[in-house]
Amino acid sequence: MKEVLIVTDPEKIKLLGDRTRLEIVNLLRERPMSVPELSAMLKKSPSTIYRHINLLEKAGFVEEVGRDGNETLYRRSARIFLIAPYQDGTWQHQQ
Repeated sequence: MKEVLIVTDPEKIKLLGDRTRLEIVNLLRERPMSVPELSAMLKKSPSTIYRHINLLEKAGFVEEVGRDGNETLYRRSARIFLIAPYQDGTWQHQQ
């Protein structure tokens, strides 16, 4: 696991704007978990959690770390996500 992941891609930043994905990332701060565990904790269907995990994994926020029986365990890819909305090396802000 990396210590810090700097996120500058607006599409990846937008992914964390979804409440369920943000809750998944926060829960995985504590320890690796399986989809059924996350599903039970968040009171959402396993298919919903799988969909969110797949998006988070493709974006580089979570990664597979092993198996617990038949279930894949996931963890955060970094301890800290630094959101830095840069574009071409400059800060973007609205006036």
